[in-house]
Amino acid sequence: MVQQARAHYLLGEIYSKTGKTNQYAPQYQEAVRILETISKQNGASRLLDRSDLKDIYREAAKSYQGGG
Repeated sequence: MVQQARAHYLLGEIYSKTGKTNQYAPQYQEAVRILETISKQNGASRLLDRSDLKDIYREAAKSYQGGG
């Protein structure tokens, strides 16, 4: 599932950088949803502390909420 979140984030990046504004937000939102779901599972509470995922989570959340 982590790879799925990463894939959604990267697809959002592609859409964002190519001006497909109506397509990037749902990709970022799905990346955030997946990471939040994983982090709520037993034993994964510190998942979002991982440096590779923390940046994806932060940037995706900011971007789909209009900050990017």
